Formats: sequence, C-alpha cells, structure tokens
Amino acid sequence: MENLRGYLEFAEDKEKGIVPHSMGVYGIAVNGKIKYVGSSLDMFKRKSNHLANLRGNKHNNNELQELYNEHGEDAFTFTILMQGFNKGDEKNLYDYERFCMQYFRKTILNYNDVVSDKKHIRSKEERKRIRERLSEINSGEGNPNNRLTKEDAKEIIKLKKKGVKYKDIADKFGISESHINKIGKTRWLSIV
Repeated sequence: MENLRGYLEFAEDKEKGIVPHSMGVYGIAVNGKIKYVGSSLDMFKRKSNHLANLRGNKHNNNELQELYNEHGEDAFTFTILMQGFNKGDEKNLYDYERFCMQYFRKTILNYNDVVSDKKHIRSKEERKRIRERLSEINSGEGNPNNRLTKEDAKEIIKLKKKGVKYKDIADKFGISESHINKIGKTRWLSIV
C-alpha cells in the first residue's frame, strides 16, 4: 500500500504500483482497512481523480469524504487489488470489481453502489463518439460560456479579413484579443 500523497512517484515505480494507463481493480484504505473498491481502465488517472475530489471536498462517496476530512490524507492509502489485464478484458473488469467488493464487503462503504447494478464500460469508439457529440452540442451558440452569436462571429471574420486591428474588434464585442485571434482558426469553424 502506498500513501496517496506520493501518487506520482509511486506510479513511476512499476515494481511497486500502478503502471500508467493500466486497467484493474483498486482499493482505498483508511488506517489500513479497505473502505472503497473500484475499477478503472486507467487506474493511475482514476487515483488522481479520487485524490483531487477528496482534497476538494467533492468526493461522490460522502462517507469516504467524511473519513478524509476527519483523519486526513496521511490515513489514506491506495492499493492495487487486481492488475495485469489484457486488452479485451474490459468487459470482465466489472466482474473482477464485484468479486473484490464481495471479498471486502464487511469494511467497504460502497458495497451497494455496484453489486446490484450492471456497470457499462464504454469502448474506445463509444467514448470518442460521445466526446464528438458533446463537442458538437457545446460549440458555437450552444456553448454555455459563449458570448457571441453566429452573426457576431461572421462579422468578426469579415473585420479580420479587412485588416481591422484585433484590439478594436475585441473592444467592439467585449471579448479578448486572443479570442478574436481564435475565431475562424480554432473557434466558430462551422461558419468559415
């Protein structure tokens, strides 16, 4: 077991811990007792997510968050329960996770979270399609942070082509010069 604080150094030592981008089943222990069991296609990344959420007081398992707040980071350890899966074992990962949850059922806090549900593990293609779809939904006027309309973007592109200074365009539309620079290059590509 390894302290969460040193997770980067730990992951670099392949003899001791997580090989970056490896899938498997992991446990989070508090004072030496496994309190949380999970699985991931990338345990290194998942470990980092858990740590960030615990530090930010935003972990989705409230009981684990309370233990973190009460005992502190030094009481937490991340351990690999099962590792070394081959490509194509993604579909069986859930079964391995359930096996580990059953084994540690007397001490874990998230026993009921997974045992009764079937976990859906998305394929690389599914994840790519979802990212593309979300990107499409959130682009242009669909982006909740957007301050421009499609007509504004078209006008900005025309002004840029005429050679108007970016500072003048930015002042007119109330956005930054760097944002003006991106319009037509990496932003608002659908109207170019």
